[in-house]
Amino acid sequence: MALFRLLHKPDKAIVGRYIQGKSIAEIARELDCSQSVVSETIYRFRQQLKKERHPPI
Repeated sequence: MALFRLLHKPDKAIVGRYIQGKSIAEIARELDCSQSVVSETIYRFRQQLKKERHPPI
């Protein structure tokens, strides 16, 4: 997945754990950051993924 390679290290850590099936709370606890940071990172990744799958015509 090319999009994953473009992420910065902290975002990769979050998204990688999310893809593995970990919950937002687990990720936040493991990485010592807030759940809102984790949620926002995952949201932005998913939005970018949608754009990649369905580019505007």
